[in-house]
Amino acid sequence: MPTCPTCGKENPAGAVFCGGCGSRLPASAPAYGAATYTPAAPSYGSAPAASYGAPAYGSAPASSYGTASYGSAPAYGTPAYGAAPADTSYFDGRLIQKIGWRLLGGLLTTVTLGICLPFAVCMIYRWETNHTVIDGHRLAFDGTGGQLMGKWLLWMLLTVVTLGIYGLWVSIKLKKWITKHTHFRDSADPAPAAYPTYT
Repeated sequence: MPTCPTCGKENPAGAVFCGGCGSRLPASAPAYGAATYTPAAPSYGSAPAASYGAPAYGSAPASSYGTASYGSAPAYGTPAYGAAPADTSYFDGRLIQKIGWRLLGGLLTTVTLGICLPFAVCMIYRWETNHTVIDGHRLAFDGTGGQLMGKWLLWMLLTVVTLGIYGLWVSIKLKKWITKHTHFRDSADPAPAAYPTYT
């Protein structure tokens, strides 16, 4: 109960002015044990409220694993934009064609006692390149048996002179010559000629 500091009269709890002299009573402190307003604390383990635009503690970002956000790189295994499809490199020759060209080349080499082997090599390799497509571009082979003949005779002469040692390099020399005469066609993936002319 508040006591008036002027006249000493005890006044009822909650009185603002003294009932005896009318003086203003001092503000009294809350009684012991009286409940005061205290904001409730979050319970253990509950997530705090997220402010506007900010992710809550422990929450996943806007683009979770496996979900591509705007402008992000494609997922692993997905071809990037502009990448060539997987089927742009292929070989469309047939077994019956391969057998035919190899029989023809073998016959030509046998009849001429090996003299026309360079022509047989060019025939077979030209067929292979005509049916090979790399990254959407068909290959072309412009080497001729006449061009290879001069090099072939030189390689054979060197092989004989070195008692066969130079023969170890002949396959590499031949591969280099074939690669030098292999190019992409001007137009993308044209169909090979049905009956190509070999010279």
